[in-house]
Amino acid sequence: MALDGALLGRAELGTSGLRVYRWDGVWVSLGRFQKPESDLVEPHRVPWVIRPTGGRGVLHGHDVTVAFSTPLASLKLGSASRSVREVYREVTRPLIRALVASGVD
Repeated sequence: MALDGALLGRAELGTSGLRVYRWDGVWVSLGRFQKPESDLVEPHRVPWVIRPTGGRGVLHGHDVTVAFSTPLASLKLGSASRSVREVYREVTRPLIRALVASGVD
């Protein structure tokens, strides 16, 4: 997660970044404002990490994770809307196109 935090810092300075990785075993990533003591049933029994972003807990270990950061100004967003949904769609379109072109549904 330190690398994801560094990506976020680079975006704040005007540079986009991307990281693709797998997990070593089963992990839970908690959102920035979550606390393992209150958001995990048994925090001592499962490896966990806190993401530099918000959201709820995510179970990992079976997935490939993609971390992407970019300055909002670099996205082609309508000036009236910068909703999380709009940003997410704009950012994921190229990734989805690349996966489909590689034969991944």
